[in-house]
Amino acid sequence: MEHLRTISLSFLIFILCVSSSFALDKIEIEATLDSDSQVISGFVIIDFEPKPVDLSALNFRLMPYHYNDEDDTTINSSIEIDSIYLNNETALVDYNIDETNLNVKLNDVINSGDSFRVQIYFRTIIPEVMGRFGLWENQYSLESWFPIPAPWRNNDWLIHSYAQMSEPVSDFFKISATTSFPDSMILMSPGIVSNESTGGITTTQLSAGKTLDLSFVIASGFQLHETTCDDINIGVYYRDVHQFAVDVTEQVACDVLRLMEREVGKYPFEQLVVVIGGLNVGGQLEHPRMVWTWPPERWLFTRNYESALTHEVIHQWFFGIVATDQVLDPWMDESITEYFTTKLNHELADGRGDIANVFGLTADYISSSRQLGFSTFDLYPITEGTGIYTSRQYGTVVYKKGSLIIGTICGIMGDSASSLFWHEYYERFKFTHPVEQDFIQLADQYMPRSELIDLSHLLNLMNTIDYSITDLSMGFIETIDSASDDKTRDEIIFKINIDYRIKNSLGYPVLLRAEFDDGSFIDTTIVATSGDYTWEFNYKSRPVAALIDPEFVYQVDRNWLNNSYLVNGNSGSGPRLFSGMLFLIESIFSTVWGL
Repeated sequence: MEHLRTISLSFLIFILCVSSSFALDKIEIEATLDSDSQVISGFVIIDFEPKPVDLSALNFRLMPYHYNDEDDTTINSSIEIDSIYLNNETALVDYNIDETNLNVKLNDVINSGDSFRVQIYFRTIIPEVMGRFGLWENQYSLESWFPIPAPWRNNDWLIHSYAQMSEPVSDFFKISATTSFPDSMILMSPGIVSNESTGGITTTQLSAGKTLDLSFVIASGFQLHETTCDDINIGVYYRDVHQFAVDVTEQVACDVLRLMEREVGKYPFEQLVVVIGGLNVGGQLEHPRMVWTWPPERWLFTRNYESALTHEVIHQWFFGIVATDQVLDPWMDESITEYFTTKLNHELADGRGDIANVFGLTADYISSSRQLGFSTFDLYPITEGTGIYTSRQYGTVVYKKGSLIIGTICGIMGDSASSLFWHEYYERFKFTHPVEQDFIQLADQYMPRSELIDLSHLLNLMNTIDYSITDLSMGFIETIDSASDDKTRDEIIFKINIDYRIKNSLGYPVLLRAEFDDGSFIDTTIVATSGDYTWEFNYKSRPVAALIDPEFVYQVDRNWLNNSYLVNGNSGSGPRLFSGMLFLIESIFSTVWGL
């Protein structure tokens, strides 16, 4: 593993050198919310750093169009463009809007190597609808509400067609904003510098720093409670009715910040904000340095709220810092986040009922993930873009199946190599946009050299993988001491047969273990095609169990229930994770908790 440490150190030095010389485009926004007309309007100024090619056109993203509902004409959202200026001089009137894309034709070419400024005057109509962008019960939830440059990829603008489940794709910018609104409300966001009220209007200044977007909630009746987790400020906005959830919100956020520093790398910002009630439809939602939550139900004896909040805080690393394309590669965001959600939930709940623990009946996150993930396991690979999935398929394939595949990759690496991998992955791609091949190339360096693992095949896995033990039997080989007149038994050797079945073998080495009543065990490695097999051997002790994959490496094995066989007076399949009433309770609580 020494060569891996050398690679990591060399690349870290390279990243630090590159990062120190890289300059971000800057965005300044000045906007006013008119609560009577449900419009937020103003202007945005973008100071572009020089591009490496000549530009004859500019492209911007207008996400509010994404939230229109063709079947419901009352849900109508748009951005009206009043005027566009280049370098404070020329009005650019030649532009067109195609769904979420604003294309601006330039009168004069911008030469490569030249910085330039664009100023856009806009008017955004806010729909009256629950969700991530809209007005509901006098609460404005605003995401991607202003014109923002289209992502710059491979020396050109990336124009996405956003599908139902698509989330905004953006570059990193240095964003600041001045926003005015009625003083009966407050604006909730990270990076608030000042609030001033006069004449019934409050003006808030924000400095968002290095970020992908600027989202916030404007509403009345909220209070702010702040605490410090190490050197990070955690700000929780809440209404009086939800004050009971403040302590647990702060505790979960702090725990996840600390654990993700251990698992991946340090949170690079000074603040994390959670708005309890910021999302006015069920679930929770991540934003840069900010989480919106649906208020928890006080009477539920579950950890649903904590599990969902864990997921969304983890998103600060995978989306907020390592910013993959959520339209083309949603698994690089959601599958990875869900993998760490499973891992951290288990630890935060001390391994006991990390979804629920009701009168001793427990439900765990990994079991629900397996049930949901395998419900559509053979339907799609996790590597498709968001446009191919329905809402349910997106949750079961990308979140749940994806977390099982990521868990399998980490299991093959082993704990030590996996930890090194995630820390290097984070440092290498921090504040950048890696793609699938970037992940594969780096992960391959941390795979055991003795095993040929095709990571592309594993990521695109669709076959139902199932290893199972069908029988464990034993006979006796009696050894007699011939020097004894009474033929007293000197030793008994057991003749052992373990029958097992493979369906759609991965082709990777899998351990088959026999355990004995004297505490010893024997392992053998099986690599075989589909079929029925028998492991025959002799041993001095009585067998008590047989297990396939005893270290739980291959989470993509569909049915862990019959991966073991126990012998304790009665022979039969031994439960690995769940059985009986526990399985029923787990099924009841199986759902997709985060967004």
